[in-house]
Amino acid sequence: MEKIERETIILFNEAEETAEVYTCTRKLKNRLKQLRSDNPTEVYKIYEDRYGFERYVIPKEIVSLRKPTSEKTRRILREKAQKRVYAKPSPFASRESISGKDTEVEADTRDGEE
Repeated sequence: MEKIERETIILFNEAEETAEVYTCTRKLKNRLKQLRSDNPTEVYKIYEDRYGFERYVIPKEIVSLRKPTSEKTRRILREKAQKRVYAKPSPFASRESISGKDTEVEADTRDGEE
């Protein structure tokens, strides 16, 4: 199926507390499957066809529209996330290197030499 054919339709009304999501978008189908496994009593898969379309019933409160994020805001958030990731010590680092002591790491000889 071509990308132009992989569409998503979200239906809800003011009277009901649920929304229906009809989609063939891979990323959204994966997110809905995860939501379903995390919330089996609230998220239901009600339909799947031979073309790959799936239809889910979800709580209406999950549906949200967000204001687009500016490039400047994305850059700032990206930099903050990188600082958090790089600030964490590696689980593979030795205890001495984490505590600040200098240690010498032996070269790995698994690259073909025995």
